[in-house]
This record gives sequence, structure tokens and C-alpha cells, in this order.
Amino acid sequence: MKIALLTDQAKPVSGFDYCFYEAKQVTGKIRKPAGGMFNIITCFADNIAIREHPDWVAVSEKGKALRSNQNLRLLWDWVCPTNEKFVENMLGLVADVSRQDVLGIRLDCAQFTREGFCRCNRCVNMKKREESWEDFRASIITDFVKQAAKASKVPLMIGLEPDPAFLQERFGQDVDSFSRYVDSFCVPIYMDYSIVYWCDIIAYAFRMNVRKELVIDLYAGYPRKSIEDLFKAILAVANYADTILLSTFDYTLGEHIMNLLKDEKFYNVARQRECKPVLTLLDRLRT
Repeated sequence: MKIALLTDQAKPVSGFDYCFYEAKQVTGKIRKPAGGMFNIITCFADNIAIREHPDWVAVSEKGKALRSNQNLRLLWDWVCPTNEKFVENMLGLVADVSRQDVLGIRLDCAQFTREGFCRCNRCVNMKKREESWEDFRASIITDFVKQAAKASKVPLMIGLEPDPAFLQERFGQDVDSFSRYVDSFCVPIYMDYSIVYWCDIIAYAFRMNVRKELVIDLYAGYPRKSIEDLFKAILAVANYADTILLSTFDYTLGEHIMNLLKDEKFYNVARQRECKPVLTLLDRLRT
């Protein structure tokens, strides 16, 4: 098992097997790609795009996919995935980033906002009469991933919503179809790690459904969780993950956590739990 880090600086943190950097954030801000790292491109969540092109927004019976829509309580604004101009821009960005000296590209928010989206005029006109909305949405997202794979010259990873039961129904994400085009999957499990029951359940469910490399993403940023709780989460998902990603969004905090993980007490806990993947990892980190 490998260990990775998501950081805010365009340089790897020593000790981690590899690191992630956001080349395009959910805000819509685009930054210079980070060499020697996995670069994240956030796709259809894009506050800037919606601010500049309000007519690009995804629509449902509950209204537009906007942070200001109190019926939805979204964290960011969403572009409709059938918007040809925006898709063209995203594919161009994938191609541009892949030409840099990067380890790979991770596509995040490559999905519909949630169930009920999108019912804009373009989607309504594109959907075939005999086609279900679920199949229509899945075909749109799968085609986007297929095109992104063609555009990329480096390994492609896709982020999945942490919902092992209704990915296709709610978000248009079809894991089996994606597997033909991507090299790995990433699932964020962000929660309070004082209780890790759900971490185990979610990680197990995705391990049963994902046949390619699986990255489990644990939140390790601010407000900071105790290192003891974070380590409990690491132990909970270690038997299912090929890589555990710690998302600090902070370079210095990443360094600090790496140093803490080398503490003897964590090695003893892993030994008591007989967690071989973590024991092997800590042996490697401590040498």
C-alpha cells in the first residue's frame, strides 16, 4: 500500500510515495501544472464559469445548481455536462496539463450535480424518447471520460462520489464503463474520524466494485483532526486501498503528519490490530 498527499504547493512532500496538486480548483481557478505530481482538474463544478456564463448552469425542478439556491445547499456552482463549449475547454485543459512533466491527471466532479439534473433545454432536446434519464446521464459522463482519456498522454484517475449504491442513478457515474478508459479511481471519505465505522463500510463497498487501482482519500486539513483519529481511519481503510491519500491542502501540515506517522506508538497500534498493509507502510517510512 502506498501513501499520498494533496498539498497546496506545486512541489512534492518528502516521505510520500506521490503527491497531488489542484491545477483547476472547484472555484474555477486554473493554475500552472505541478511537475512530478498528480494534477487534479475539477470539471463541472466551476464558480467562475457560472459567474461569467450564467446560462451554462445545470437545472432541475428544484432550480439552478447554484450555491445561492437554498433548496439544494450546494458547496459550489455547477455547469451542465452537455455544454459543448465547456466540455471543449475541459478536454483542452486535460491535453495541455498532460503535456507537462506530470505523474498523471485526476478528474474530479466529472458528473452531474445530483439526481434530477440536468433538465436544461439542451439536455431535454438531446435525450432520446426511448432512453431513460439514468442511461442518458451515464452516457454523457462516460463519453466525457472517454474523450478525456484520448486527450491525456499520462495516466488518468477519476474521482467518485462516496456513494457505492447510487453513483449512476444520482451522478451519472458508471464505474464499469469508466474502467475501460481510466487507470485508477479515487474515493473521498471525509468525516469525523473519532468513529470510523462508516469508513470501513464505504471503503469495502468500493473495493468490491472497483477492479482497478483504488485510492481512498482521507481529509487531514484544517480544522485539524487529532493524529490518533486520523490513524484510526487509516487502519479502517488500509485493507481495501491500494493508496491512502491524506488531503491536508497544506504543505507544512503534510510534512508534520508524515513525521507524526513515524512515531513508535502508531507502529504498536498497527501491530496490535495485525494490520499488515499499515505495518509494511510504517516499516518503509521509518527506514
